[in-house]
Amino acid sequence: MKKEPLFLAALFAAAFALTAADRDDDRDRDRRGGNRSRQAETPAAPAAPRETRPASEARPARENAGRGEGRPSGENRPPAARPTEERRTSGEGAARRENRTYGQPRENLPGGEAVRSPQSRGGVNIYKVRQVPVAQPRRFERPSDRVNDNLRPVEPRFSESGEAIRKRRERRPPEEHRSVMRNPELLRDIRDQQRSETSRDRYYWHNIGGVNYAHYYDDHGTHWYGFYHGPRFYWSRYYANNWWWYDGGSARWVFWWDNYWWWWGPGGAPYVYVDDSYYPYDMGSGQVTVRKAETAAPPPLPPSPKDGRLWVSPDKTRLVQVYGKNSDAFLYDNTLDKPVYLAYLGKDVTKVRFDAGPPVRIILDFKDGTFALYDMQGTPKEPPAGPPPAAEQPPAPESVPPVPETPQGQ
Repeated sequence: MKKEPLFLAALFAAAFALTAADRDDDRDRDRRGGNRSRQAETPAAPAAPRETRPASEARPARENAGRGEGRPSGENRPPAARPTEERRTSGEGAARRENRTYGQPRENLPGGEAVRSPQSRGGVNIYKVRQVPVAQPRRFERPSDRVNDNLRPVEPRFSESGEAIRKRRERRPPEEHRSVMRNPELLRDIRDQQRSETSRDRYYWHNIGGVNYAHYYDDHGTHWYGFYHGPRFYWSRYYANNWWWYDGGSARWVFWWDNYWWWWGPGGAPYVYVDDSYYPYDMGSGQVTVRKAETAAPPPLPPSPKDGRLWVSPDKTRLVQVYGKNSDAFLYDNTLDKPVYLAYLGKDVTKVRFDAGPPVRIILDFKDGTFALYDMQGTPKEPPAGPPPAAEQPPAPESVPPVPETPQGQ
């Protein structure tokens, strides 16, 4: 890195030297040619007269250069373009020219804080966590009360009026089922119709309280209910006083309980579906720990560590600052004479805490009710939990009834 400026200087010096030599050759060409002709023993043949242009037709050198004629001489030729120092006065290259590294204080920054690390320029990953209180799920005393077979609903292609069904099938546990459970008239109708609508391989269409649904009784004696009142349709199963839905993406049967879809995982561990993912349920606390990854873009430079709201760790080694209209949080090393900037932690921060440890961790509370954990270097902790293992399910049998080509009754 140190040889590069010297090399460039020598290169441009050589270029300007060649330019000066070309200029001297242009000025002395005629004079040198005359001297050589006088010193020759045999006079040279007279040169053919060179065609000249009248003065009125002559173009200035600048104009000729613009038209591709009359190329400027060496003294007018501009040097090759190169990156200017103004383009390289920020970031890691600037720190190197100043014999600094990231993490070292820079005196011309307010408070002596450090240069922002290059990793933070593209955004900081934050793993937000929140505790969701959820009532305990139903326990099934008898294995026969649980659905864990390979039966699947047979979906109609046409509605009751004969129109083709164009809605898309729901791929995730349907949130629309909450509106079904909050409709007591609909639930009474379903229980009543289940006793009378028992013709095999037939669809019964209903509209109760603005909710369109179809009842299908298959050849295995299973009642299926398809709901078409939302943006997507889904088919569920009412069995043993519980609603069941088959999650094909996760290969598992889930049941509805207290406004959530649940799954009893391997070993009897309960999982609940919250925020588009299955999370393990803590039977002791009655809560679910929901994790969500976000990316926050840091400001160009940290503020002075003297501004904003400040929190100091119990051992006095770390300083957390919340500053600005976005409530941005910054972490500093507080062991030196001046706080040294370490990391950007996130925005919309309302409070800073430190747990007892060991190891001691930083806890940030956010406006949306979530919190995040960091180590003392500002690294986010508690990454999002992966999905639980998929339950083994046999494939759908080939003996299910065929898909009807016409509406019921035709």
